[in-house]
Amino acid sequence: MIKEGGNTLISRNPSQVFSEIDGQVVMLNVRKEAYYTLNAVGSAIWKEIESPRKLEDIILFLTEAYEVTYEKCRDEMIPFLNELLEAGVVIINND
Repeated sequence: MIKEGGNTLISRNPSQVFSEIDGQVVMLNVRKEAYYTLNAVGSAIWKEIESPRKLEDIILFLTEAYEVTYEKCRDEMIPFLNELLEAGVVIINND
């Protein structure tokens, strides 16, 4: 589970199948037999985690790119990332 703080790194699962169509990321999760379409913000997060990133860094990136407070961004992003983690779409490294 992804929580605020610490040195947890978040990255894409390298085996995840995805494509970008009209600026949005679409993914096929073969393991769960599910298809996902990410909105603009979700797609921006997906691009940010091409290489491992700290949660804090992702939040700061989003607060600069979009008109959102740190707290609101954090409160909405952590559950979103945990959904992706549960689906096996992202991985975390707690080193």
